[in-house]
Amino acid sequence: MKHKKILSFLLTLLLLISTISVNMSYAETTPSIEMVLNKTTANVGDIITATIKINNVRYLAGYQLNIKYDPEVLQPVNPKTGAEFTERTMPVNGNLLMNEEYGPTNMVANNIKSGILNFGCVYTYANDYKAVGIDEHTGIIGEIGFKVLKSKNTSIKFEDTLTMPDAISGTNLFNWDSEIITGYSVIQPDPIIIEAEPLKDAYVSMELDKTKVKVGDIITGTIKIENMKNFGGYQLNIKYDPTVLEAVDLATGGAIETRTWPVTGETVLLNEEYGPTRIVMNNKSAGIVNFGSTYTYL
Repeated sequence: MKHKKILSFLLTLLLLISTISVNMSYAETTPSIEMVLNKTTANVGDIITATIKINNVRYLAGYQLNIKYDPEVLQPVNPKTGAEFTERTMPVNGNLLMNEEYGPTNMVANNIKSGILNFGCVYTYANDYKAVGIDEHTGIIGEIGFKVLKSKNTSIKFEDTLTMPDAISGTNLFNWDSEIITGYSVIQPDPIIIEAEPLKDAYVSMELDKTKVKVGDIITGTIKIENMKNFGGYQLNIKYDPTVLEAVDLATGGAIETRTWPVTGETVLLNEEYGPTRIVMNNKSAGIVNFGSTYTYL
């Protein structure tokens, strides 16, 4: 009886291992090429690293890829050194099709100004490669760095081109018989969100001309901005105690009402060519001065 239990356990274990092997084999039968980004949210000045991967593409012996990006937003660079790509720069840090015994030959026709990276590699001695019978089917073609130049959402993707008429979404893969490989999927990276460029040493402040006063005195608050790059509008909400203070128009001395523009002596957002537009929503009973201005023709 004990032997039967042991036998039953071994059979169950064998069945479990077989099931796992089948699942693993099934997972490996999905050939693809993909571009993976190390981040999809970045700031101006950051470098985004794109890694191009091959997954289970059997008998791979060559490739040609066409990658499109926005050259106003991104600049291709070496992800390690930051050196800018040229028309003849290949991706770096790859581990596929690099065996010198089979004569790896690179082909590059980048167009940096147009935002195109077009490059490839092929084993010249593909017959020798095939004769050995050990194919390179999974690994990394290479890495490309993209330096963020501008605060604008963008994307990097494989894209078709007229110079590659038989391509699958901008990718051509070749086997060791020099035939085009089909039946694989092309996995594109997610869109890239470029966050607004952080302002350096920028601030808004309110300075009072005096902090010790008597009843009947007028305190003047001056609101200043510094280093607000690309400044085009504002809205401010100022709170005070209406049982102690009364907001007044410095030009007339009269109380500030719901629609009274509370500011005098402005030096920003005054150019009539850009249509400065004011908004006012004061509430003197609640002790609130709320106002703003923006250029209509930004």
